[in-house]
Amino acid sequence: MVLYFVLLGSKSFGQTTITIDSLEESYQICLDKGINMLGCSKMYYNQMDSMLNLVYRKLCKKISASQGSKLKSEQLKWLSTRDQYFKNIPLDEDVKALQGEDREMVVISKKADFVKERVLGLIKKL
Repeated sequence: MVLYFVLLGSKSFGQTTITIDSLEESYQICLDKGINMLGCSKMYYNQMDSMLNLVYRKLCKKISASQGSKLKSEQLKWLSTRDQYFKNIPLDEDVKALQGEDREMVVISKKADFVKERVLGLIKKL
């Protein structure tokens, strides 16, 4: 249900830190069930990625063309940094010892957190 509101991009709901908090809370509730935890992580990552796209588009609409050009360059640089981070996600020894879905779940969660930090940075610019 939360994803539904995120994808709609509601003006009062879609681009706030309250939304981020809500997504994190839903993610934790999903994990706490102990069922399909990898699916929980994948859904959370997709939600953060959707938030990134929504916030970026909203910010582009609010700024001038020259600011938009600067933001686009900044975003391209961030995307490159993201790609590098995703290739070399730092893992603690405990995580390295995990196998299969458990390890994948942690990696996806770290990816989501990386994207979340970018979303929060863009929200501050709104």
